Amino acid sequence: MHLPIKVNQKGVTILEAVVAMTVIMVSMLAYIRLTGISIASTTFDTDEMVAINLGSNQMDLLSQLNYTDVVSSSEQIDKYSCVTTVETISRNVTKSSGSTLTVATKRVTVTVSWKDQTAKQRHVDFLKELVPYY
Repeated sequence: MHLPIKVNQKGVTILEAVVAMTVIMVSMLAYIRLTGISIASTTFDTDEMVAINLGSNQMDLLSQLNYTDVVSSSEQIDKYSCVTTVETISRNVTKSSGSTLTVATKRVTVTVSWKDQTAKQRHVDFLKELVPYY
């Protein structure tokens, strides 16, 4: 059994064209939205990576200084604020001979902060304890 084919059908109806355009527009809007999210995510990742590198470099520099030269400081690098806080902590250490020795260590905290695209304050922190050489 064969279905009859209309030979006089020429072109597309307006309803078919509107449906096709709607499908294309919805697809394009989804693609544009996904691209925007991807760009925002990449920008945040880049900012965070720069902050991590700045904090890591600062901590490396502090580790190379003489123990007595490690002090609190603050500096601004572009949109990043790098704050180094040094806290001296005294600890009593018992030697194998039974005598007690007081050791002063320095707890160093490096905080790198910045504002993201939405003006929200972000930060990364690094913590290290430095022990003097005797």
